[in-house]
Amino acid sequence: MGLDIRVCTNAEFVKSRIETDEDYELTHLFNIKECSQTVKEPGMYRCETDKRIWSAPYRFYNEMRRELAHLIGSDVNTIWANPKQDIPFIELINHSDCEARFDTEACKELDKDFKEWETLSHFGSTDFVAFYKSLSQAFETAANNNGCIIFS
Repeated sequence: MGLDIRVCTNAEFVKSRIETDEDYELTHLFNIKECSQTVKEPGMYRCETDKRIWSAPYRFYNEMRRELAHLIGSDVNTIWANPKQDIPFIELINHSDCEARFDTEACKELDKDFKEWETLSHFGSTDFVAFYKSLSQAFETAANNNGCIIFS
């Protein structure tokens, strides 16, 4: 059991909720209700593409999250104690490690963070550098293609 991270592109609103068993048969259907508050219409969406970009045990993501906090000069416990901070990557550091959704607007903000901190990311562990690169590419793809990122 572990964490899957997927990038979806060209999200299109389908309906506000699942009403029949057949609705589960729609491809690339996901509930975007828990996305950031920038979602204009919570409900069910269909995506043009839905691609898994990263899969690992939860403990591995937690270690990457610790390195991400260290990259910006902090630690996860400090961030978790004050989650309202306006700091880079706050959305990635301060969420459940098994359930999160980032809509296009949130992806644009995180894409900026990834670009701004890219040079310093190379000083992390080998695993962290690979993780950072994968997530950076995913957030850029979602940001530029009306997409979202789903942690499940």
